[in-house]
Amino acid sequence: MLYMNIFAIAISVYSVFAKIALGLGLDEVQLNMLRSLVCALLAFGIMVYRGKRAWSDLQSHNRVPLVIRSVCGQTAFLLTILSMKLLPLSTIYVIFNLNAFFASFFSFLINKEPILKVEIFSMLVCFTAVYMLAQIKQEEEQVA
Repeated sequence: MLYMNIFAIAISVYSVFAKIALGLGLDEVQLNMLRSLVCALLAFGIMVYRGKRAWSDLQSHNRVPLVIRSVCGQTAFLLTILSMKLLPLSTIYVIFNLNAFFASFFSFLINKEPILKVEIFSMLVCFTAVYMLAQIKQEEEQVA
């Protein structure tokens, strides 16, 4: 649960940074590459701290799926950044923070993993928040 909160805060900060950077003229591809570089440096630092070797400690049968996952992740994030120009920041924030819900839901559907009670509660809280945001936005549009 702690890591989910840290992730939510980090995504919020990153979303604000990305919106500002895009407004200042930074290209979407450049922003994606900057994010990848920062993530790689953080991951490398953690691996050095823990005494791991990035490529040689990885089993050979996991290398190709790792590269495929990395390419798919970069593509998905690039498309997400491109969508930031079209959506308001509040909507992007909601979509990012629903990632945990979608991960639990698809792990249940695809991998047959059980959904814990705390996950169900978290999903209900997420959907309630999304519903409230949608209602507030709808009321604001009716007033205007």
